[in-house]
Amino acid sequence: FYVAVNYLLLGRFELALNASAQAQAVGERIADPRLQSYAAFVDSWTEASRGEWETAIDECQRSLKLAPDPVSSAYASAWLGYAYVEKGDFVEALPVLHQAIRELERFGFPQWHGLFTVVLAEAYRLNGQVERALELANQGLKITTRAKYWYGVGFGHRALGRIALATSALNEAETRLTEALQTFAGIEAQFEAGRTRLDLAAVAHTHGNREIARTQLKEAYRLFRALEVPRYVERTEQLARQLGIDL
Repeated sequence: FYVAVNYLLLGRFELALNASAQAQAVGERIADPRLQSYAAFVDSWTEASRGEWETAIDECQRSLKLAPDPVSSAYASAWLGYAYVEKGDFVEALPVLHQAIRELERFGFPQWHGLFTVVLAEAYRLNGQVERALELANQGLKITTRAKYWYGVGFGHRALGRIALATSALNEAETRLTEALQTFAGIEAQFEAGRTRLDLAAVAHTHGNREIARTQLKEAYRLFRALEVPRYVERTEQLARQLGIDL
């Protein structure tokens, strides 16, 4: 299970799925529903990250059915909320995330309490509730920073950068997104670094800096192709067309 998580953070998604399949097989062999539930939600986390949202939602529903205790249910629910946010479905995401965050706080798990507070902020941003999104993103960043959970810290800075871009605070957006990129690079989270570069390209284009936008897009494109993430290769190509940039 933890090997799968490490591969996932590196952006090596097929290796992550292979490792979680081994965890699933062990869980079945020893009749451990908790391990099977964990393997299913790490599959969901992997699929949601790389843009396969429907598969991610199905895997989290399976994780919830397998969950033998409140902790496992909270983890599965939290990643289900993440899958909905990645899909852009804030209506489904909001109640699931609110409940999961209450449970994660009660369990005293600050790393994921902070991370999913940031994910909740993204859901509110998608819903156009910018002030609430800003409040939650700052709260989540504070929790993850205190816990020294750098993956969550990167998510926090990126969420704040996206909120700043949505409100045309371009200098703040660039600062936050650069901080996110540096944080992800520092833990070798290459895929999340690539996703952050897409946001930085949008900021640079809005700023009128076409060359920086091109540089960010080309580096993201290189990463996604190297990591073999077709959804994000396509997304980068689409964004490049929208910005009138030749990759």
